[in-house]
Formats: sequence, C-alpha cells, structure tokens
Amino acid sequence: MRAGTKWWSAVAVFAAAFLLLSLQEGVYEFSVSLMPGRWHVFPRKVMATIAFALIAYCVERAAESSGRRRDWLLPVLAGTVFSGIVEVAQHYYEYFIGTPLEPLRSSVIDVATGTIGGAIAVWALARGWAGARRVSRRR
Repeated sequence: MRAGTKWWSAVAVFAAAFLLLSLQEGVYEFSVSLMPGRWHVFPRKVMATIAFALIAYCVERAAESSGRRRDWLLPVLAGTVFSGIVEVAQHYYEYFIGTPLEPLRSSVIDVATGTIGGAIAVWALARGWAGARRVSRRR
C-alpha cells in the first residue's frame, strides 16, 4: 500500500470516528463534566481542536505523499471544512431528535476551532519540514 493511500485511509477513519463521536450525548456529557461552572465548554473546545488538528495533519501528509507541494492552506482549510461538516451534522441531528438547536454564534466559534486545529497542524508540519531540511543539509 502506498504512503498516500495510507494517509488518505487515516483521514477517512479519523473523520468518520470524530463525526460519530461528535453526535454522541455521552461524549458531550463527559466533556462537560470535566470542568464545572462556566468553563465547562473549555475541555470540549480543546478536544475538538485536537481532533481537527489530527485530521488536518493527515490531510496534508496524504496530499504530500500523493505528490502535492507542501502548503499551509490545505491543512487550515481541512480543519475548517471538517469542523463545518460536523456543525451541519450536529444541527440536523439536533433538529431530528427535537433538542434545542445551538445558536449561530456558538457554531461560528466551533468552526473557528477547526481553523485553529488546522493552524496547529501547519505548525507541527513546519517543525517536521524544518527537521527534514536540517537532516538533508548534513548529508
């Protein structure tokens, strides 16, 4: 199996898993229980940002393995778009089961965490690219 295929497979598996987890009430209740009071949102946002960073990292590695030039825009867009997909899925899920819908402001903040996750992936990739350049210069 080629490296690009492995990375794209990882993207599909992680995206499906994170999307399903985002629709589970148990995951929501667990994340809310981590911090009482007004800060209960913080652990959820941290977990979501990490998930979006992982998706964005895998997307860029897959694209890179498929012969695409290194770029900062693709991981940021991947995190943002996946976050938007999660928000749309959650909206329709909440509508379908009849729970109160999340306000638009909250959805915008959630999509911003996807953008931040993509930026974190860019940072992680840049550190790896810089390390690879240092190794190649030594040879």
